[in-house]
Amino acid sequence: MFKKLLYIVFVFFISFSSVYSQSLEINEIMALNVSTVQDEDGDFPDWIEVHNAGSFDINLKGYGISDDSLNLHRWVFSDLIIPADEYLIIYASGKDRNVASFPLHTNFKLKSSGTAVILSDSNGIILDKVVTNGLTADVSFGRDPNNKSQWKYFTSPTPGWINSTNGFSFTAQVPQFSQSGGFYSSAVTISLSTSSPQSNIYYTIDGSEPTTSSNLYISPIQISSTTVLRAKTFGTDLLPSETITNTYIIGNNSNLPIVSISTDPKNLWDGKIGIYVIGDNGNPNPPFEGANFYQDWERPAHIEFYEPTGAQGFSIDAGIKIAGGFSRQNAQKSLAIFARDKYGIDNIPYQIFPDLSIKKFKSIVLRNSGQDWSHSMIRDAFMEDLIKDLNLGTQAYRPAVVYLNGEYWGIHNVREKLNEDFVADHYNVNAKNIDLLKLDWEPLEGDNTDYVNMLNFIINNDLSIQANYDSVKSLMDMDNFIDYMVSEIYFDNTDWPGSNIEYWKSKTPGSKWRWLIWDTDFGFGLYDTTNANNNTLEMASEPNGPDWPNPAWSTLLFRNLLLNQEFKNELINRFADYANTIFDPIPVKQKIDLFVAGIQQEMPNHLAKWGTETMQDWMAEINVMKNFADRRLNNVRSHYMQKFGLSGTADVTLTVNDNFAGRIKINSYKSNQYPWTGVYFKDVPIKLNADPYPGYHFVGWEGITGDSDIVYITLSGNLTVKAIFESDTDILSNDIVINEINYNSDKNFNMEDWVELTNRSQIPVDLSGWTLKDSDDLHSFVIPNGTVLKPGEFLVLSQDTTALKTFFPNLKNLIGNISFGLSGNGESVRIFNSSMSLIDSVKYNDKYPWPLEANGKGYTLALKDPSLSNIAPLNWKASLHGTPGEDNNIVTGIDDNKNENIPAEFSLEQNYPNPFNPSTTIRYSVGQTIHTSIKVYNVLGEEVAVLVDEVKPAGTYQISFNAANVNNSGRSLASGVYFYKINAGNFSQTKKFILMK
Repeated sequence: MFKKLLYIVFVFFISFSSVYSQSLEINEIMALNVSTVQDEDGDFPDWIEVHNAGSFDINLKGYGISDDSLNLHRWVFSDLIIPADEYLIIYASGKDRNVASFPLHTNFKLKSSGTAVILSDSNGIILDKVVTNGLTADVSFGRDPNNKSQWKYFTSPTPGWINSTNGFSFTAQVPQFSQSGGFYSSAVTISLSTSSPQSNIYYTIDGSEPTTSSNLYISPIQISSTTVLRAKTFGTDLLPSETITNTYIIGNNSNLPIVSISTDPKNLWDGKIGIYVIGDNGNPNPPFEGANFYQDWERPAHIEFYEPTGAQGFSIDAGIKIAGGFSRQNAQKSLAIFARDKYGIDNIPYQIFPDLSIKKFKSIVLRNSGQDWSHSMIRDAFMEDLIKDLNLGTQAYRPAVVYLNGEYWGIHNVREKLNEDFVADHYNVNAKNIDLLKLDWEPLEGDNTDYVNMLNFIINNDLSIQANYDSVKSLMDMDNFIDYMVSEIYFDNTDWPGSNIEYWKSKTPGSKWRWLIWDTDFGFGLYDTTNANNNTLEMASEPNGPDWPNPAWSTLLFRNLLLNQEFKNELINRFADYANTIFDPIPVKQKIDLFVAGIQQEMPNHLAKWGTETMQDWMAEINVMKNFADRRLNNVRSHYMQKFGLSGTADVTLTVNDNFAGRIKINSYKSNQYPWTGVYFKDVPIKLNADPYPGYHFVGWEGITGDSDIVYITLSGNLTVKAIFESDTDILSNDIVINEINYNSDKNFNMEDWVELTNRSQIPVDLSGWTLKDSDDLHSFVIPNGTVLKPGEFLVLSQDTTALKTFFPNLKNLIGNISFGLSGNGESVRIFNSSMSLIDSVKYNDKYPWPLEANGKGYTLALKDPSLSNIAPLNWKASLHGTPGEDNNIVTGIDDNKNENIPAEFSLEQNYPNPFNPSTTIRYSVGQTIHTSIKVYNVLGEEVAVLVDEVKPAGTYQISFNAANVNNSGRSLASGVYFYKINAGNFSQTKKFILMK
C-alpha cells in the first residue's frame, strides 16, 4: 500500500486529456515540509501526491512527473502499479530514486515561491497540471474532496489519504504596518491594516507567532520601549497570512549594529523544549549534564539586522540553535542562525561584513566570545584579525547588540560559521565536494580516507628523507600548515591542539589539505597572567601529552614534520618574519586598541546586563592582553632556540641604493621602507631575494658576496646588506615614442582612454598603416593613410574623439575611434610600424612605483621628457587632466622630484571641514622619502578606505577624501565617527573625524 508514503507538493491548474483523464490525478502538494512527513533518511522533503480515482489499476511505467513543460519526462516512473482508489506519494527531494518497492524520489525539488507540477503518460500526453503561487511551511495545496475541480490550502495535510474538507480557498493578505521597524528616539504609534475582506488582524509583543488567541487589533498600538511587534491576518475561508515582524528600537544610542531575534518564548525558556535553559531533565549543578542547552535543537525564529545608521540589512525567518562548547554554561549564550528553504529562504541575503565580498550566507554565529566571556569579549576575533592576511582561513568579525524578544541581550560577536559553506565561500569550491574534518580526523563533510592515507604514509616513512617529505608536500599545503602552527604557538592557545582543529581538502584531484584557525579564546593570557611564558612549541610537539590539551594523536603530524630540516628551517624563519612584523608588540597593541574602541561605548550597557565585571575589570583584562604582547615574543624566541639548539639571534639590516628601484624580500616578508631591521636566528639559513621594480634590474649586493638575486645566508652575527638596482635604460633610441596615456578617467571628467605619440626626431615621420595595440594582439587600431607626424608634434589616438573634444575642443592631430579600452589594473601599450615591427611599448601599472593618481583620480600618465626611457616608471608623472596634443611640461603635474619647502618632520593635520559631508581635505608631511600609508577606519577598527599607500618623497601633501564615493568604488559610508591614520616608517598618528549627513 502507498498510503504511508510521503512527499512535498506544488500547486497546479488542471488539464485532462487522456484515457485516464478522469482517474489519474495530482491530488495534493506540499512545498515547504517542515515537520509533517519524514522520508526514509529522516529528512523532510517536498512531496507530490498522485491519486488513482478510477476503478482500475494503472501501471505507471514510463509515466512522467516534471516541473518543466518542455521536459515532461524529467523524472520517469519505473514498472509500478497504482491500485484503484489508492494514493501514491512521490518525494520531490532531488534524490532520484524510482525503485517500485521503495519510497519514490524525483530528481528535482519544488520551489516554495511557486512552480508547476505536470503529470504525463508514457506518450507525453499531459494528464494533469497544477501551478502554485507559493506555499508556506507545513501547508499543502490539494483538491477539495467534494469538488475536485477546486483546489484549497490545507493546514492539516493528509499524505496518502483523502484530503480534508477543512481547507481554505484563498490566502489572507499580510497586514500593513504604518511605520517600519528600526530606530526611534521616542515612543511610536503603529497602525495595522489589511486589504483582505472579512478578516481580522491579531498581534503579539512577546515574540510568539500570532494566533486567533492573541491580541485582536482594534486601535493603534503605543510602543514606548523596544518591542517586537508580530502580526498576522485571519479571515473566513482564508488561509492565515504570513506573519510580519517589525522591531521598534526606542532610544538606541549604540554605535553597533542591532540584531533582533523573535521567537515563541517557549522555544527559549520552556523546561521541555526551551533551548536556552537547563530544562526539566538537566542537572542543576555545573556542568549541567543533560541540560537543554547542550542539545542539538533548532527552533524557528525571525531575525532582523539593522546597521548603526538605522538602515535594515535583512529581515528573514530562520532557525536558531545554541552554539559553542562549555561556553553554553554562561548566562549569555552563543546562537547559530541558519537560513533554510523550510523557513522561506535558504540564505541570508546581505553583505554582513563590509570587508568581505561575500553577499549572502547560509549561516552565521552570534558568539558570546566563548571562554573569553566575562573577560575581554574580543580575544578570538582580535587574534584571527591579527593573522587574517596570512595563508589561513579566518572568520570575519563584527560586534553587534542583540535583542531577544525585545529585551536587551548585550554584545554578541557576529562571526561566519566555520563549516562547508565557509570553505565554499572563501575558496570557490563546491561545498558538497570537499572533505572537512575535525579533531582526530572525524568527518564533518565528506570522508577521511585521503587524510588517513596521508597519515599512514607519514607514520610509516621517515620524513627526514627529503623524497618522503616532498611526497607529503604534494598532499598538504605546507605554507598554510606552517602559518597555522606559528600562529597557534605564538597565541599560546592552551585549548589546542587536542581541541578546536578543523582542516579540509577539495575532492578535486591534486587538492591539498589546509587548516582553519578558530576558537583561539584560551590564548593571549586568558586564565593566567603568566601565560606569556608558556612553552607552547614544546606542548605542540609533546609525544605523550594528556588527553587534553595535547594528546599524542594531536601532535603526531607536527612531530613527524619536524624530522625534516627544510620544514624545521621554514618554521623557524616564518616565526622570525612574523615576530618582526605582525607579532611585533607595537602593532599588536595598536590593533587591540582598535578592537577596544569598537565596543567600548557599549560595554557599560553589556556589563550592566550581565553583571560579570566592572569597566575597571574590563580594562584590566585589556591590559592583560597588552602585557602578553609585550612579553610573549622574547619568550617564544627562547623556546625556539631551546627546542632546536640555536646559538642566539642577530640583527639583519636591509637597505637599497634607490627606494624607487626595488626592494628586498627576506624569507616570506617584503619591506616597503629602508633601512629595515629585523631579528633572526643564528644557525638557520635566511633567504634574501632582490626584487627590482619594473624598468630596473638587480646589479649586485653590498655587505655579502655573490651577485645572484637570491642568496642564502647563515647568520653568525649582525648583518647589514644593501641591494643595488639600476635603470634598464636611460635614453630612448626610437623616434616615435608613447608620451602620454589616459586610462580609467575620473567619472566627473570622463574623456575615455587615449594614447599620445610624439616625434622626437628632426624629420617628419609617415605613420600611415602603423598599428596601436594593447596587451591583447586581437585589439588593434590602424592609423589612417596620410597621417604624418612632424618633428616635435603630437598625435592623439582616442577611444572616443567626441568625449575627448568635449574637454579639449581646440585639440588638433586627433584620430579615432579606437575599438578597445585600456585596463585599470595595468596594461601594455604598443606601437608598430607598417611592417609590424615594434617601435615603442610601455607596460604601465596602477601600483607603485607608477603614479597612482592616474587610476581614476583625474590624472594621466605623462612622460617627464620625451628623451627619457618610458620603460622606467619613475620617468613618468601624474598630470592633472593631461595635456593631449601639447608638451607635457607646460602643465602642473605631481612631480616626484620636487624638493621645495621640504619639511624636517612628519605630521598629520586635522581634516577640514570637520564634521564633513561628503568630502574633506587632509594635509600631511613626510620628512624623508619613505613608504607612507593613510587609511580610514570605522569605530570597530575595520579598514574602510585607503587614501595613500606608496613611497612618498619628502614633502607636504594634501589629499581629498570623498565618503560618498570611497576609493572611486561607488560605495558610500554611513554617518558616524571615523579615524584616519598615517604610518610612515616609525611615525604613526591617528586623528578622528565625523561624517554627518
